[in-house]
Amino acid sequence: DSAAMESVYPATPGIKAINLGGGWEFFEVIRPGDYIGSKVKLTDFYIKPMRYDVEAFWLATQTIFVNQKLETVAINNNLLIKHRDPEQIKATTPEQMAQIRP
Repeated sequence: DSAAMESVYPATPGIKAINLGGGWEFFEVIRPGDYIGSKVKLTDFYIKPMRYDVEAFWLATQTIFVNQKLETVAINNNLLIKHRDPEQIKATTPEQMAQIRP
């Protein structure tokens, strides 16, 4: 659910995002009729320059999937980059930032 995902990611100034993907680990067989739940946590967060934005935010998450017996069936690790567009990079004051719409 997108509301749950938004609560995991800290607020960043960038309106653009690049999903770099990640890796999966599977631990149990998932069968028809299983109930699967998940929990997402932020595992790392840092600012690292990239070609488009010298202050890009790199966010690493981990999603743990469990079945109805609360057994971990899979884990997904993911890396996302949030960065500013050229207008945001040029904006230097809060007033200028407020005029930019996502």
